[in-house]
Amino acid sequence: MAEDQETRQTFDTKNDGLYAVLHVIAMFGSIVFVIGSVYLVTSDMVSLHGQTTAAELVDFSAKLKFTFRYTHPSVAFLLFMVFNVISKRIFGNEYKLAGLDPQVQNQLDRSRRLGTANAILQNSLEQFLINVFSQLALITYLTEQETLKVIPLLNFLFFVGRITFWLGYPKLRGFGISATLNVNVATVGYVIYKFITVQL
Repeated sequence: MAEDQETRQTFDTKNDGLYAVLHVIAMFGSIVFVIGSVYLVTSDMVSLHGQTTAAELVDFSAKLKFTFRYTHPSVAFLLFMVFNVISKRIFGNEYKLAGLDPQVQNQLDRSRRLGTANAILQNSLEQFLINVFSQLALITYLTEQETLKVIPLLNFLFFVGRITFWLGYPKLRGFGISATLNVNVATVGYVIYKFITVQL
């Protein structure tokens, strides 16, 4: 019994080390992905703005409408996460734990899955609010052409980051965390810089 427990602890320790390495690799991978995406969009090799032209974004109200339209995929993701939480409340899961009463087992499992779904939803909602409000501040400093490229790019990166965060949660969420958080930090940092240099 003691030997089995020691073997299990050794196995868990090795797995934790592997996950830590994968987490770091994923974070660096996300940085490469973000930089590559920025390069492709800013060099006009990839267009994310559809049929919209810079001439349509001549005033703040037009930029505002353009920005809100591009938040829809992220809103749809949040709605999906809400339904994910609801499904965990209703259906729970089917994992079995040996030696437990089926009723207790189902209760524990449902609680674990519900906790995971809630954590993903809460983190995504927090990042979404930062993302949207930073974009609203950002468009006050961007030209029409910059808005045309930057806003779709920010929303694309946020959406990809959240999808990969959800799919990799909890141990392989490094790519998603980094892709979302780094972009939000960079956006907020740029807005603060412009506020200091332009407004003060």
